[in-house]
Amino acid sequence: MIVTGRACLDAADDDVRRAIASVLANRRAIFPAFVEGIRPLGEAELPEAQQALLRFQATNIDNGGWQATMSGLIHELEAVIRNAESRRAARHKTSPRSRCDPRTRRAAVNRSIAVRRTMKIAVMGAGAVGCYYGGMLARAGHAVVLIGRPQHVAAIYRDGLFMDTQSFHEYVPVQASTDAAAVAGAKLVLCCVKSTDTESAAAAMAPQLDPDAVVLSLQNGVDNAERLQALLRCDVAPAVVYVATEMVGPGRLKHHGRGELVIAASARGDDLAKLFAEAAVPVQVSDNVVGALWAKLIVNCAYNALSAISQLPYGRLVQGLEVEPLMRDVVHECLAVAQAAGITVAPDIWQAVQRIAHTMPGQLSSTAQDLARQKPSEIDHLNGYVLRQGQALGIPTPANRALYALVKLLESR
Repeated sequence: MIVTGRACLDAADDDVRRAIASVLANRRAIFPAFVEGIRPLGEAELPEAQQALLRFQATNIDNGGWQATMSGLIHELEAVIRNAESRRAARHKTSPRSRCDPRTRRAAVNRSIAVRRTMKIAVMGAGAVGCYYGGMLARAGHAVVLIGRPQHVAAIYRDGLFMDTQSFHEYVPVQASTDAAAVAGAKLVLCCVKSTDTESAAAAMAPQLDPDAVVLSLQNGVDNAERLQALLRCDVAPAVVYVATEMVGPGRLKHHGRGELVIAASARGDDLAKLFAEAAVPVQVSDNVVGALWAKLIVNCAYNALSAISQLPYGRLVQGLEVEPLMRDVVHECLAVAQAAGITVAPDIWQAVQRIAHTMPGQLSSTAQDLARQKPSEIDHLNGYVLRQGQALGIPTPANRALYALVKLLESR
């Protein structure tokens, strides 16, 4: 799949650029990043490029034909580039040279369009988190389908997923659907729905899932994988997500920072880690993923409710009067509940909480975003979860109780 069109553009003269533009100009839904980069160059001039365009328009690209179509496109582009260079050389009476030799330019084309071994991957609940990881996997060459809300699906189907990240800004071609049945045939499903929707998502997916598929829970909270596994026949694995991202418009993703995952050690753990690593997603395989989930829960309990109540990003939030002592109280209560439940949490959890304000200073919590959009939040599975577990174990959690009560009041407005 396309990583970027820049490599080819940097390696080509104007005639070559126009030739490439003619092949791709009407394939924007499949090659949007490439076409956006060359759009200002204007209409193509070469007749053979127009013919190539017609041939590709007539091609019905589906999962089975994707790799063959990519290979065909590479050969088409190489032929068009050669012809364009010959014409340019003839006009200028120079040898057919461009800014780099043909081998370098061919490598640039292949880097931009190369298809690696592909896997069908579905993202159930393609909001900000799901679109980020789904988009990264799509850029690595996998056949990704994003299952989400109609407004996002319509935009993604039309233009591709626009990813505005810290390292690239481009449209990424992916499939999109509003129907959970789109998980059929997927070997990996990223479950990214809200914790409040875990059971309904499992029920919708269950009839369609392959028995040998893996469902990876990329959700807030600590018990979603267990809840999914209770309703699904295939393997379910938990993952801990550290990424700051948001949807800033239909089909448009903004990445603010980080992006790593922690997944459980298992028979498939190493394969999953390799899959994500090839997509430029750092992964840690842990034999204490429950402790890592609790560490993420503690971070969420410290930040999410306060960010929601104040509608402030993390960097500004921590500068507030008496905010840090309150966050310490929340963390201490969570640790007391975890210890009583027999959960081992990393000893540097407070330092980890503090780092979030520095690594994600511009991030509004997901709870804050939910309240701003007048949507139900996941607070029942964050501070509310700690409150309930504390009650069951006889551990007082007054700071978590107060934050939980305030968010529930704001939800009810």
